[in-house]
Amino acid sequence: MHFSATLLVVCFSVTLGCYPSVRHDQEKFCDARYVFVGVPRRTIDQGADRAFLVTVQSNLRGFIRYPGSSLYIYGFGRWNSCGATVLQHGRQYIFYVNRDGLNPRKLSFSTHEVSIRQALNKMQNYDCSCDVIVGNRRMNDFSPINIEAPPTDGSPRDQCFVTHDSWSCAFRFGYCARRWTPYGSVCRYHVSQTNCVDRNAA
Repeated sequence: MHFSATLLVVCFSVTLGCYPSVRHDQEKFCDARYVFVGVPRRTIDQGADRAFLVTVQSNLRGFIRYPGSSLYIYGFGRWNSCGATVLQHGRQYIFYVNRDGLNPRKLSFSTHEVSIRQALNKMQNYDCSCDVIVGNRRMNDFSPINIEAPPTDGSPRDQCFVTHDSWSCAFRFGYCARRWTPYGSVCRYHVSQTNCVDRNAA
């Protein structure tokens, strides 16, 4: 099997300390140049960095490698203040990848998640012409419509507003996509009734 020498660098975005910011899966998907399913085969700890040999199984967004080929990705090493990146050998992951801003030859790995069938099926519905805006509920207000969201420059017709309730099935399995209405094409948030009992979305 041919092993590519291209390097990817892991860099997790944080807001407070080492805790990641809350983002909808569709945001991560649409912001990534490449999204692919891969399986780690080998780990090399180099102190500042940790290298992983990953076999590509399928390309979900963009084309990073042919299925069955392998490449090295670089994550945090044991010297990192937030701890080392840990991937389990033989386990399937979804990787979100962008080119490094300082070195375009490098591909920066922004986040990863364990690959599950529901997540892969959900990605087929993502519409990257729509923006997902994550907001907070107003205090003591449980209406899914009354939420506080950061200001944006985009048109409301091109956006879906959702709350960041991590426990909400609607947040985890919903998606934003365009639908034709009497007023034209408008982005709407959708939650499958087969996946969720609570359809808590805005």
